[in-house]
Amino acid sequence: MCWCLDHADCAIEVARCLVEGLLEESLPLDERVLRLCLVSDVLHNSGSSVASAAWVFKREFEAQMPEAGFAWCLP
Repeated sequence: MCWCLDHADCAIEVARCLVEGLLEESLPLDERVLRLCLVSDVLHNSGSSVASAAWVFKREFEAQMPEAGFAWCLP
């Protein structure tokens, strides 16, 4: 999570990689949950004043997560 905030200037690419990581078909459930926790931590700390560009994570996850949610629901 700290790495993500330290690289907030690349938030668009980092968010895309995290969402794509959630969508890996061969990923076991426990690893999927861990990755989802990482996304949650990044979102929680995206309001941090330490990294001024961190708010971009919120915008990017809002744009990309519906796609990930729908992918999980499909058989």
